[in-house]
Amino acid sequence: MSATYALQQSLENRARRLTEALHRAQELARLAPPALPEPEELEEMEEADRERLEEMLQAITLARNQEQLDDEIAQLKALAERAKAIEHAGEKQSSPA
Repeated sequence: MSATYALQQSLENRARRLTEALHRAQELARLAPPALPEPEELEEMEEADRERLEEMLQAITLARNQEQLDDEIAQLKALAERAKAIEHAGEKQSSPA
């Protein structure tokens, strides 16, 4: 496997993970509580509930930055396509005519 192919795969994987994360974030953001708990309430929360709240807050932040994520995903896909083209061009040059 060439370095170009590995780079292409890495870019495609990153774009896919970001897309999936954005979809999960949008779903979690819909479930977000209407108000944040007070600091005292946070201290009294079970760890699992606190982690779920933190996940929702991260999701809300991610969902609010959708345009930036969409731009990054598009850039990653474009770079992956360029890497794919470079890989194919290298294969054509190295194959006997």
